[in-house]
Amino acid sequence: MKHILVIGGTGRIARPVVRELVQSGYIVRVMARNPEKVRGLLPNEVEFFAGDLADMGQLAKAVAGMDAIYMNLPEVANPNVSFIPDRHGIQNILQVAPKNTLLMKLSQLGVYENPRYHNMTLKYRAEAML
Repeated sequence: MKHILVIGGTGRIARPVVRELVQSGYIVRVMARNPEKVRGLLPNEVEFFAGDLADMGQLAKAVAGMDAIYMNLPEVANPNVSFIPDRHGIQNILQVAPKNTLLMKLSQLGVYENPRYHNMTLKYRAEAML
């Protein structure tokens, strides 16, 4: 396993992960909606790919040739929005990722169904899909 797609790699938590992957010799592709905006945040060795989890065509191109996909998906303020990365994004990834692709997801420790905190419930259900 040498080629890793990082989705959400420009976030505060994932940036150190991307740096460590590059330093460890992995070939890292980061999918971002606007790669030019974030290019200076990550090492020069990172391949940036313009894409969005909601666009199946872009997502399929982003996962092509990857051995693993690392997901660091954002929380949502409103659980009623039309696209939730931890729900719809995971479903899209599962549709386009080749069956032998390693899937890794950054989540919360001890995540469970919690009606008072929708993001915890969404992350729990995302893990169940994986």
